[in-house]
Order: sequence, then structure tokens, then C-alpha cells
Amino acid sequence: MKIETRYQHFELNEDMTSQIINRVRFALNRFGGETGHLQVHFPDTNGPEGGLDKHCSLPVKVTSLGKIMANGEDVDFRSALK
Repeated sequence: MKIETRYQHFELNEDMTSQIINRVRFALNRFGGETGHLQVHFPDTNGPEGGLDKHCSLPVKVTSLGKIMANGEDVDFRSALK
């Protein structure tokens, strides 16, 4: 499974990117080889203003289930990923 991260209007350090990839890999591990290339999208809708504007969007194609879309929203990206 190849996991790619996409950010909009901000940068995350290597440690945070690694945490994101590990979290996604752990969550999808039960599907084994049924998932391929994944892109985790993190748009920040209102920039430095703060609030519940951190989004996480994860479209996943699982061979046995079809396409699944997971979304999260919170005050920081780590929480939005959960």
C-alpha cells in the first residue's frame, strides 16, 4: 500500500507526515492487499484564523467493498485524522 499526503495552505514536518502515514497504514492494515495507492488530503479552509477548519479526506478503493470515503474535521490535523 502506497500512501501519499496532500496539504493545502500549510506545511507539515517530516515527523507529523510519518505519524499520518503510520496511522492510515494501521487503520487499513486489515484489508491487506486489497488497497493500492492512497492519497490523504488535508485542506485548511480558513488559514491562520483557527477553529474547526482542519479537514482530513481519505478516499479508499477496497477490492471487496468498492470505494470508501472517510472524512474528519477538528482544530488540528492529528485530531482530524482520527
